[in-house]
Amino acid sequence: MSISARWAALAVLPLLTLGAAGAAFADNTVTMVGRWAVWPVVTEGAQTSCMARLPNPNVDLILMINENDKLVLTAGHPGWEASGGQVQTTLAIDSGAPAQVAAFGIGPTYMALMPDAVTAALRQGHTIKWSLPPGTYRLSIDGLAAAMDQVRTCEKPH
Repeated sequence: MSISARWAALAVLPLLTLGAAGAAFADNTVTMVGRWAVWPVVTEGAQTSCMARLPNPNVDLILMINENDKLVLTAGHPGWEASGGQVQTTLAIDSGAPAQVAAFGIGPTYMALMPDAVTAALRQGHTIKWSLPPGTYRLSIDGLAAAMDQVRTCEKPH
């Protein structure tokens, strides 16, 4: 699995401001899609992509669509400190069997490029159970499909 440094840096940014009471969402470019906050990412003065964040008490989820139109799902918590490198995780959707998913740990996050079959199931799902190095987390993902669609179609430069 290869996740570029750009995507890794983008995933970490919202988590660095978690303790700052919404500082990551300070401007009015955020669109709420259910509980998911979707916002444009600006790199060197130009919008390059969009991402969505779903805050949860124990772990936040961040979703991005990479340059190959694939879902990159990130779990993060400001108290985590991943040692870096690839780790094996399991991800179960609703009451389904767990799927093996490789993730990359960086700073307070674990990010994973989701296989197409897992992405399809996530779009239909309501909850996940994601086993990561810091622990196993059960999270609601309601609205993920709509948030993913919003991230895909948000205004980007042509």
